[in-house]
Amino acid sequence: MAKQAPAALSAPSARRLSGRRVRQWIDAFGMLLPTILGVLIFFLVPLAISFYLSFTDARLFGDPNLVGLNNYQRALSDPTFYRAMWNTAAFSLVTLVVSTVPALLLAVILNERIAGRTFFRAVFFIPVVASVVGVTLLWRYLLNVDFGFVNYAIRLLGFEPIPWLTRPEWGLASVILVFSWKTIGYNMVIFLA
Repeated sequence: MAKQAPAALSAPSARRLSGRRVRQWIDAFGMLLPTILGVLIFFLVPLAISFYLSFTDARLFGDPNLVGLNNYQRALSDPTFYRAMWNTAAFSLVTLVVSTVPALLLAVILNERIAGRTFFRAVFFIPVVASVVGVTLLWRYLLNVDFGFVNYAIRLLGFEPIPWLTRPEWGLASVILVFSWKTIGYNMVIFLA
C-alpha cells in the first residue's frame, strides 16, 4: 500500500500551484489583451454598428429612423445586388486559384538550391510590400490600350489590344490580374515557411 503525503504538506504546494497558474493566466491574458482590444474596436464594434444601421434609413446627416427589413427587401429586388454578388464570388474563386497555384509552384522551385534563390524570393515578394498607389500607377500604364506593355505583347502575338481599363467587361479581369500579382509573393512565402 502506497504512503500518502501528510495533509499539512500538500495544502501549501496546492496553493503555490494555484498561485502560479493564476499568474500564468494573467500573463496570457495580458499578452492577448492588445489583440482582443484590436478585434473589438476595429471589427466587432463597427460590425455591430453596421448591422444596426442596416435596419435604418441612415444618411450622412440627420438621425436614422428604423425601417425594419425594407433595406434588405430593396437589395434583394435590385438586379445590381445580384451582379455585385456574382462579381464578388467570381473574384474570390478566381483569385484563390490564380494567386495560390503559381505561388505553390514558385515556392517549390525556390525551395531548391539554385543560384540567385534569395534574389528571386525578394523579387517575387516586392509587390507585397509595394504601396497600393504605386502598384495602381504601374498597372495603369502596363494595361494602357495605346502604349501599355501588356497590349504591346498581345499585338506581337497578332491579336487586337484589349481595353483592360476602359470597358466594363474587362474590368473584373484586370482587377483579378493586379490583385493576384500583388498576392502571389505573400502566398509563396507562406508556402516556403
